[in-house]
Amino acid sequence: DKYSASFLIFILGYAGASFFLPQQVALYKGTLKFFNDNYGYFSRILVDYSHSLIAVIFFFLGAYYLAAKTGRKKESLWLSLSALVPFFMAVFLWRRNTGQQYIFFAQSFLIILISSGIYGAAKLLQESIIDNSKKNIFYSAIILSLAILPNYAYFFSKNNTYAQTSQAENPRYKSVFAYFKKHRTADDVLITRNFRNYYWSGENVPVYSFGGELAAKKFQMQDLESILGRHPSGWFIFSDNDDSYISNDVIEHIQKNFEQINHISVRGKIKMYRWK
Repeated sequence: DKYSASFLIFILGYAGASFFLPQQVALYKGTLKFFNDNYGYFSRILVDYSHSLIAVIFFFLGAYYLAAKTGRKKESLWLSLSALVPFFMAVFLWRRNTGQQYIFFAQSFLIILISSGIYGAAKLLQESIIDNSKKNIFYSAIILSLAILPNYAYFFSKNNTYAQTSQAENPRYKSVFAYFKKHRTADDVLITRNFRNYYWSGENVPVYSFGGELAAKKFQMQDLESILGRHPSGWFIFSDNDDSYISNDVIEHIQKNFEQINHISVRGKIKMYRWK
């Protein structure tokens, strides 16, 4: 069937890539670490729900209802694996700091199965009633579930995954790098993690990237001194998640000798420094 064929294609593709593109595969494997401990994802994946246990029950009930009551066993298995495999990979394999954005796609499948669980619970409850109130019971169960399960306090808070203000803890990279683009000079360089290059696209600015999950060592003082010796002016931008990729003496040096930018655009767990 198509699921077995998809799995076989994946295995053959991985084997072929390992043979013909060993360096690229090694680069990918370097982002994995067996038996990691990103347990924070257990709370992050259920942050949308006011009752975690009820959400988990509806999840498994949804998988059961699709498989046993509607006969969609393959679909139920596919949805379950699409939610659980990436989630447990994030918890136990990924060499990354925990972040809501990394499991956002897995949450989509979680929502589908929880929705199926709510519908299935209402349907099973309806079938257990023998009088004429079946229709009312069905809709009452749906409404009650939608009333108690979503974490409305989180959804309507000023800062959450879906909406953030300038007081949010998460860095607002768009506004941070917009400030950089507006105030940089032609001779400035930028020190930051290059994977954020979307935010300064088209600026034609020299960028010195540091760190990351695959970095052999931290960004050292000699690395900074080499850049400063060649460039009289520039910017150093890093978030709290980047601290583990920068040596302590570098952080101490920029705190003492660089100008820290304190502006409404630079809010959250991110720091912007400038030297000139």
